[in-house]
Amino acid sequence: IGGSVNRGAGVLERATERLLGRVPASRRTRFMVTLPMDAARDPKFVDTLVAHGMDCARINAAHDTPHDWAAMARHVRDAAERHQRNVRILVDLPGPKLRTAPLPPGAPILHV
Repeated sequence: IGGSVNRGAGVLERATERLLGRVPASRRTRFMVTLPMDAARDPKFVDTLVAHGMDCARINAAHDTPHDWAAMARHVRDAAERHQRNVRILVDLPGPKLRTAPLPPGAPILHV
């Protein structure tokens, strides 16, 4: 069983590296930052994040617009190039949202 545990750890390490990039030589972990709306409007804000070690930028697609997300990604790419760093961009796609509210009297009920 020890061999399969070791293999599993190796598989996890390789998959993590593919997703988040290599661990920086200067530390044992990566920094992932969820970008606020400021990242779409202010390239200097993003440049500061990259300069201070952001390894991975997370864009939460449950908020803002595709235009904003593109601006965030462009600012990350530009800052990464300026600092000669590889910064990953992950887009977190929103799942289905359940909304509940009282049904009006007499509303039909659909059974699935």
